[in-house]
Amino acid sequence: MLSAQDIAALATAGAIVVGGAWAAFEYRGARSSASAQWVASLYRDFYLDPRLARERRRVEDLYASEIRPQVQQWIVGTRDTVEPRSWEAEGEQSLDVVLNFLELIAYLEDRGELSKADIDALFDYWVGWVGDPTRPELRLYLSTFGYEGVCRLVERKLPTKRGTSTTGQLEDPKLLAVYGSLVPGGRTWDAFLEHAHTKGEPDIATRMEVVGSGTVSGTLHDLGAYPGIVQGRDTVTVTLVRIASEADLALLDEYEEFEPASPQTSEYVREFWPVCVEGGSIGAWVYVYRYPVPEDRIVEHGDWEAHLVSRES
Repeated sequence: MLSAQDIAALATAGAIVVGGAWAAFEYRGARSSASAQWVASLYRDFYLDPRLARERRRVEDLYASEIRPQVQQWIVGTRDTVEPRSWEAEGEQSLDVVLNFLELIAYLEDRGELSKADIDALFDYWVGWVGDPTRPELRLYLSTFGYEGVCRLVERKLPTKRGTSTTGQLEDPKLLAVYGSLVPGGRTWDAFLEHAHTKGEPDIATRMEVVGSGTVSGTLHDLGAYPGIVQGRDTVTVTLVRIASEADLALLDEYEEFEPASPQTSEYVREFWPVCVEGGSIGAWVYVYRYPVPEDRIVEHGDWEAHLVSRES
């Protein structure tokens, strides 16, 4: 039978245990409250701070018309050849502000300061916007310029299979969408192989693999012996070719007379466009015609081979 002294000791121990548990509960509650307040402060910074709100609006509203062309120049390596105008520099700055904030969010998640649930609740829209497959040039920009944290946030939202890309990157920088006579087996393709041979690359065809077909949104023009594509709302048929290296891409640039050092004097420029493929969309390089073409030269159905048949009949 317990003595009064034993009962008193047990009561004291019980009080200590209960008190310790309550203190731990209060500590966790205070810490949780502080964490919630800190997460709320991130929300206020990103969505309500006047400067960040201005940068976000500029990116969202002006991306297609002003920022996207600059991103294309960065990823193809022509950005440093022309001094940016003031509004172009502002657009680039706005994009970097938004991306750097998302990079901070990814860093905080790595450190355990933010949970995936926090990020999904607060920043899911912007992670999705930045990683939208209709903006493959921006996705390639992320991979090219070291936004590893943002890439990781975007990759988490991707389906398991991504079209023809097998590189583990958001986009495959060695994927080319060709059309018209540049399709393997076409007249221009054969001329390109001959050009490569004269440059000491007789086996370049073995390093280029046809991996599928698709369509791009654009307008195809009949330039006589070959076609040219420009931005537009029609549908143009393309063939996807994976090249082996940037050196092979440079040979294609040379053949297409695209000069990265002076893009403003080139007949074609190389841009990274979304290509519709079975099961979704993927990015690929496209040679885009730079000059205006008469309306009567438009190939409305976007199929060069079918157009040649009708032109010759």
